[in-house]
Amino acid sequence: MTLTRLGRLQILVLQCKIHDKEFTLDDFSHERIKPLYIIASDKACDGFDFQEALNMTIRYLNIARAMYIETKDKEYWWQMIQLLPSSYNQLRTVQLNYEVLYNIYFARRDHKLDEWIYFCLEITKLPLMPDFLNGR
Repeated sequence: MTLTRLGRLQILVLQCKIHDKEFTLDDFSHERIKPLYIIASDKACDGFDFQEALNMTIRYLNIARAMYIETKDKEYWWQMIQLLPSSYNQLRTVQLNYEVLYNIYFARRDHKLDEWIYFCLEITKLPLMPDFLNGR
């Protein structure tokens, strides 16, 4: 089995528990979603609201979840997997050594995503890491 195939298998195994709890707004990164009138105040927006689009997705996910739980039909499970937006937050556990963290820090400290900047700040709080970073 190739590494790519193994990685996909591990992801699918993790997704098997996706139906265990109802989806809520807190399961998604949404802090940067603004009301459309702030973004496009000079354009006609036909009542479209980005926040409502996410809320609708959550409603559809919960409908698919309920149908999967009721019927155990895998088609509904696949609907959940296919509908999940990239803003869905999933918890992962990783083990990293100082060498890897050192490289991550210098590769990502000025990244455009706030999550990487925050992660790099957390790296600097580790014991011994200031010694490594200052000795560069």
